[in-house]
Amino acid sequence: MAREHRIEPATLDVASLSVRGDVHWGIVSTVVDDGIVVSHDGRGSLARRAASCLLAPRAGDTVLVARVEGQSFVLAVLARDAEGCEIEVDGNLSVRARNGRVTVAADEELALSTGGALRATGRTMVFAAKEASWVAEQLHLLADHLALEATRIRQAASFSEVVVESVKETLGRSYRTIRESEHVKAGSLTLSLRSTLRAHADLAVVTAKKLVKLNADQIHLG
Repeated sequence: MAREHRIEPATLDVASLSVRGDVHWGIVSTVVDDGIVVSHDGRGSLARRAASCLLAPRAGDTVLVARVEGQSFVLAVLARDAEGCEIEVDGNLSVRARNGRVTVAADEELALSTGGALRATGRTMVFAAKEASWVAEQLHLLADHLALEATRIRQAASFSEVVVESVKETLGRSYRTIRESEHVKAGSLTLSLRSTLRAHADLAVVTAKKLVKLNADQIHLG
């Protein structure tokens, strides 16, 4: 059975109660730039959103209002008929978990949007998705070591430039189709094949400043 507690009026601190102010509830009529219009008992009053009220009030919300020293503050959103919530603050916002982790989860979609730079910094970054798309006017990738593993790779570009110090490729089969022409400039070019070397063209020109040498068991010309 609940125990009843009686408070003697003489024991109340009148000055302390006046500092606490009045707390009541109301319905948000509209939200303006300077504050929130809250209706209570048929009267409307202009209130500010308290710093602790992270959920941005909307028209039609039932809110808790506190009046302190002639100012009204919306402390919290108690109920909302419409779907959707928006956490809103003025100025910078930081979220930190000391000695723990922060998890942001959504059943349908998670969208990140900013008018400035989007930065992610961490010791290890892991992205896992069934399908991923990167769309950017310019993309810069800097890494000391890059490892790419894929079952199939397709590249399409109007122009591609690759500048590297050394390239080593190990291929099972290689097929290239060049519609127009190919130019190779090298200090020396060595082709080593285990089986057959075949070159076919409508016109073939081989020139050398000093020596052209053909060496084989049989040489057929014409």
